[in-house]
Amino acid sequence: MDGYVGLAVTGRCGGIDDTRSVQVMREYPGGAFPVHQGLFFNEEEWDGTDVFCAAGRTGWVFVTSEVVKALRDAKIGNLSLRPAVQVERSVL
Repeated sequence: MDGYVGLAVTGRCGGIDDTRSVQVMREYPGGAFPVHQGLFFNEEEWDGTDVFCAAGRTGWVFVTSEVVKALRDAKIGNLSLRPAVQVERSVL
């Protein structure tokens, strides 16, 4: 398709470490439910790339602060960036 480009994320880190997250309660229309606050991985298992994802089928893509700055400077749209310590996910 003309006007589009792709991005393949080949960088990797270890799996998500839920033991480093804080569990907090959040109110939803169906009641209060626990969530993990913070998204952490073992830094020793990270390959050092600027764009990478966690081992397993998590779907999370991490970027370094340098990439965040470059994306913001380029005014890239349709993108949501959050510090990993602010990410909240369901406790399943």
